[in-house]
Amino acid sequence: MGDGMILCSCNVLSEAQVRAATHGPNGAGRVAEVFEKLGARPNCGRCAASIRGVIRGAGAEALRAGRTRFCDGGCCPSEAARPAVVANEEAPDVGAPLRVAAE
Repeated sequence: MGDGMILCSCNVLSEAQVRAATHGPNGAGRVAEVFEKLGARPNCGRCAASIRGVIRGAGAEALRAGRTRFCDGGCCPSEAARPAVVANEEAPDVGAPLRVAAE
């Protein structure tokens, strides 16, 4: 996916915006957090899988770089799983299925 690709048509959110929302010490780790950080609300939910893919990619990138998803402190319980995750180049499941509530 390119940076200019729109992942959420309802809110016109690009991949670059979603990726930016996942980075940093307070980066979004769940689809709902991405929407919150970007000041948007989920509508149809079709973008959830694509957004989750960006979140997982950010997690895998952080693990390959030798840090945990949200911190560099080395205190997270998932520390023991890091070598296996990095070897398989898979990110842990950091997102739950998006549930869109009827208004």
